[in-house]
Amino acid sequence: MASSAIITLDASCEAKLYTRTHESTVSRTASSFEEAACALKKAVPADQVSGVFILPHTDDNVDDEYNQKQMTRVLRAAGYTGIRVFDSLPFQYAMALSGSKIQCKEGDAVCVESIGTGGADQRLLKIFKKTVNGYEFVRTLSSPAQLRKTYPKLSKVIVDSPIKLPNGPKRRISDDYAPLKVNFVPASVKMRPYLWSLVDGDNFGGNLVSMDVRCEFQITFGECLIFAPARMDVVPWTNSINLDNEDADRIDVTITYKGKTKRFHFNGQERFVKLSLFLDDTCHPSAEVDVVNDDQMDGCEDPVGCNQM
Repeated sequence: MASSAIITLDASCEAKLYTRTHESTVSRTASSFEEAACALKKAVPADQVSGVFILPHTDDNVDDEYNQKQMTRVLRAAGYTGIRVFDSLPFQYAMALSGSKIQCKEGDAVCVESIGTGGADQRLLKIFKKTVNGYEFVRTLSSPAQLRKTYPKLSKVIVDSPIKLPNGPKRRISDDYAPLKVNFVPASVKMRPYLWSLVDGDNFGGNLVSMDVRCEFQITFGECLIFAPARMDVVPWTNSINLDNEDADRIDVTITYKGKTKRFHFNGQERFVKLSLFLDDTCHPSAEVDVVNDDQMDGCEDPVGCNQM
């Protein structure tokens, strides 16, 4: 039977099903991930599923990695494959950009502030750059004053909020950004069109957002240091780098992931090697090295550059 649904499983064991036109809750009261996965399997068999997303994140992020492993395990046991981790940040900002209906040219910078994402005295202004397929995250600023100083030519500001802002707060925010005009949009949690956009491989009407996966590969060999950040929106992610390690007798790869560090050490390699970096469909990182011969190095470019330490 043709694929016709997307399924999701979150950290509270809530399971949902999304067709092209409707969404429904399959299980809200499951006591375990296993029970929720069984409910999903009864509701929609694997051969009718186009996409599988897990939402392992908790408010304090303490159990995220454990949840991710357990969710992946039970869904695979139920026959589901191609499991992806859903990241709420790209979704949140893509919905704000889409809801604003702003028109940008490639290279334009846009500021998006989501009310309620910072602490009581903290403001988080996210800067995005328009690309061919959507928007790419650039940096975070802390105030409209810093925005005007750092991006004097920026003209588009979007503010979204989980509640409808009264006129008073809207006026204060507008005054903060003056003379820039603020486009206020309500925060949206309508996941169905966004999920289908991810599954279909399109760019969500030109509003797909690319943000750091909070995973960075640091490669060290001899006097050379290379950084290779990975993006959440393209997992499973791979990057292969051809290296001339000259006289270095080892290659060290340090992976920073969700505040944790993993290290790989490759000893006794030949001079010319191919280093392959991986994030699997659950965002777990790994690395491997293969020896290549001299003629395979001709015309090869190091895609992330090399900085002398």
